[in-house]
Amino acid sequence: MTSPSKEVSAGEGDEFATHVVGNRWDMNELRDVPLDYLFSQTSVLGGIWHGTYAGEGAQMYLLNRGFSTPDYDTFPSLYDSGIPYGPLNPIDAGKYSRLSIRMGMNKDERSAILVFWQKTLGQVENNFYAFEDADFNGYARYPYADGFRIYDIDLANDTFLNDRNPELFSLTSKTGTWDGRILGLYAILTGAGRAGTQVQVDWARLYDPSASDILTLKWTTSGLLQCDPKYYTVQLWVDTDNSGHDGDLYITGLKNDGSYGVFLSSLPPGDYYFYLKLILQGDTEFFTVATSGYSARVRVNAAPSLSMDAPSMTSGADYAAAARGSAWDMADASGIAGVYDVTNIAYSGGLMSALATVSGEGSDSRLMMNLMSGATLVPIDTSRYRYCSFRMWVDPTGYGDFIDRLTRGWVTRLIWGDKGLSVDGSYSKDIILLEDWHTYTVDLWARDFLETKPGAGCPQLGWRELVSAGIFRVDPLEVYEPTAFALDYVRLHAVNAPVNGLYSICWTASDTDTDPGNVTLRLYCGRYTAGGAYSEGALPIATIVNPAATTCHVWNASFFESGEYYIRAEITDGLNSLSRMSSAPVCVSNTLDFSKFRPVSGDYDGDGCFDFARYHSVAGVWFISALDGAAIKMNEPWGWDGAEPVPGDYDGDGMSDLAVFNHLSGDWYILSPDGRVLAWAEKWGWPSAEPAPGDYDGDGVSDLAVFDQATGFWYILSLAGPVLAWGTPWGWPGAEPVSGDYDCDGADDLAVFDHASPTGEWYVYSPAKSAAVVWGERWGWPGAEPVPGDYDADGTDDLAVFDHITGNWYIWSHARQQCLAWGTAWGWPAATPIAGDFDGDGCADLGIYDTGSGKFFIMDVSGRILAWAVN
Repeated sequence: MTSPSKEVSAGEGDEFATHVVGNRWDMNELRDVPLDYLFSQTSVLGGIWHGTYAGEGAQMYLLNRGFSTPDYDTFPSLYDSGIPYGPLNPIDAGKYSRLSIRMGMNKDERSAILVFWQKTLGQVENNFYAFEDADFNGYARYPYADGFRIYDIDLANDTFLNDRNPELFSLTSKTGTWDGRILGLYAILTGAGRAGTQVQVDWARLYDPSASDILTLKWTTSGLLQCDPKYYTVQLWVDTDNSGHDGDLYITGLKNDGSYGVFLSSLPPGDYYFYLKLILQGDTEFFTVATSGYSARVRVNAAPSLSMDAPSMTSGADYAAAARGSAWDMADASGIAGVYDVTNIAYSGGLMSALATVSGEGSDSRLMMNLMSGATLVPIDTSRYRYCSFRMWVDPTGYGDFIDRLTRGWVTRLIWGDKGLSVDGSYSKDIILLEDWHTYTVDLWARDFLETKPGAGCPQLGWRELVSAGIFRVDPLEVYEPTAFALDYVRLHAVNAPVNGLYSICWTASDTDTDPGNVTLRLYCGRYTAGGAYSEGALPIATIVNPAATTCHVWNASFFESGEYYIRAEITDGLNSLSRMSSAPVCVSNTLDFSKFRPVSGDYDGDGCFDFARYHSVAGVWFISALDGAAIKMNEPWGWDGAEPVPGDYDGDGMSDLAVFNHLSGDWYILSPDGRVLAWAEKWGWPSAEPAPGDYDGDGVSDLAVFDQATGFWYILSLAGPVLAWGTPWGWPGAEPVSGDYDCDGADDLAVFDHASPTGEWYVYSPAKSAAVVWGERWGWPGAEPVPGDYDADGTDDLAVFDHITGNWYIWSHARQQCLAWGTAWGWPAATPIAGDFDGDGCADLGIYDTGSGKFFIMDVSGRILAWAVN
């Protein structure tokens, strides 16, 4: 082996279970495998999953698509968090397309390996990939040893060959396509496995090859026998140390062409050493004719770990503790008001142990939760308490595998009502229970949480549809024979909400193989649109270095509109990045004073359309969203009380930038939408100067410009350096600057509007022509507000005014000496007019911002309404 000869470090890349499910398939817990079928015994020991076949075709699931519980059609089941469950965590097959797995078994049990996947719920599908777990040329097989080997399978490819000798893999086959959304993924680890066959799985990884570092291994061979080169193949082995040549077979049947690229994302984090074996195919057997030395160490660095603690489904206040004054913590019997089909109840160590009995066909064991505080009923406020969590264990004695337990009643239901279950009651779908202790958390507001089976016996109104709930019941089991169980607690969690406008976002983060100072956490907030699409601001609301040391950030939500805001955390260590979305939103309820907001029109995402943008003149924060409601900026801090917003494209990238002008100092501060500071305290102005930015030299970049209200002079500076105008006289004290391109030369002109004139005269000077373009053009009156723009898409700005008394618009094309709008009604006295091209057709539209409601109303010149009452 000639390469790598020096140590290599790389990140682990984008792996599905780590990044999407939030729990690695590292086999540290039994339900890393969410479902097993036809295994008589399964267990986890020392980070390795062990399974014993109960019969041929035993299946080990990595992702479960759901169950068909007794008397039901198949539906997405309710699971506890962190379990790989397809409907909640579907696989994006276009992204995650390679599956690697480290599996061990007796060599005599090895046969075909089959990987199956499912794209629908409930339907029988025939998508699978099968290959012979051997090198076989039709006459001889390579003599594998007992123990582990690694498989790296390209699920998107129609063949398993991948640069290997095709004569060794004639038994490879594939049915179906790996694409779209995958809801279920499982493997038959040995097709010929009989009862008693034992298999072990150390880990599995479903990864994105495009995000993986590729390690190119190189080698040379010499002294080959004089025979057809096709009879020589190369095996690649991987070890965790560099001695003994006792590692795992990683890939076999490689052509002896001197190089091979390894996707390092196929291996879990750790240190690795590679070596090679040269194999000669004989007539009746395979021969190892040479073994290479080890490569240099290859280190795969682990992605940081990150969990969102708040907001989450369990971070809100608990009803029983907060409202009734005593938690349902099972410290004693005070949390339970009554039971049915539950006996042998005992309380010890904060746990309730009991026996679910059977009084009829299948037990409907019931725990009536106590809603009393002393002698007073404390109804549950269903608008405040949204989530339910409980921690439970069931005795597996007498039960078989997962499917056996499920079909025999290992399910929990929640039941609630107010006046009576037959009057306004509801009960949930089955919550499927797992072995050992688990915490189960559900969203009571979710409509798909309600039972849908005919004959439910309750009106099924739902949780949120009740004003309050005076009845809350937990049915722990629906078994057919007496079964012991234990309950740790039941909690009803409140929605997450700011207190006095502030909310503490909390997380748990760690990175075991990176200097803490190199780990950075960024927090973003976003919302879901009515269509279900998530959008968030481009800039983080906070950036934290060494997030393991600082575990909370106080977020000021005071100036956010009312609504549900999810928090996304993104952590990076320089080699790996990982993102986590909060499982629950922060519910913001603010009564905003929209009179403190002002519209700041511009195209902030570069799509050719103006966006809905507002600036809070007191808080100095920006709120920007696209026409479809997608968030571009949310509560973006760039300003202060007294700063004047002056948006424009100051870097020529086609996007408006966030910019403010300090009237006291004359300083400019400019921030690009992607977070680049373009100007910081750039001095160009003074207290009497009024900012009037625009592209005065036609280079596609907005310039810093001020109009001196004391003298009527203009001063213009290009951020690139040159002064474009210094003390150019065009105006007088009291004139209003209305710069724009009035002569279609691609550069903005110096323009003023005379508010004092009875006829609202316009004066425009072209620096390029050194001449007046417009002189004393009468279009307005005292009190009319100028809103120039190109309303007819001829490349020339038009004279336009808005009448605050009537809400009417008047637009005049100076270039064509033609009236474009006369008395067009679009607005009202308190409205603020805005001009911008909101639909990307090249024409400025008539825009209105209502300072009372904070909503936008947009209509084009032809009368077509583009937006009505949009936030």
